[in-house]
Amino acid sequence: MAETPGKDGSEADVLDQRLLPFAVLVREGQVVERHWDFFRATYFPGMNDEDAIEALFAWGERNGVTASLHLSSREAGGTLSPAAHVRLTLRK
Repeated sequence: MAETPGKDGSEADVLDQRLLPFAVLVREGQVVERHWDFFRATYFPGMNDEDAIEALFAWGERNGVTASLHLSSREAGGTLSPAAHVRLTLRK
């Protein structure tokens, strides 16, 4: 009986395809930054923050990309609120 690839493998393949444009940009020397909430909702639909971060870091490992999260403050309605951004760079 042939072995069927595991669920994790197919999910990783789907994620690799979904994030391929970012891998190409980073390999060309560009630094990519996106708002984390938007990035997570777009590329990790249905995942909570913890699972999405874990999947993002695993994707980075597979693709030679350093993925990091950065916190900053932004003004909204006269008050400062925290904002998170994902930064993708070429692994050194």
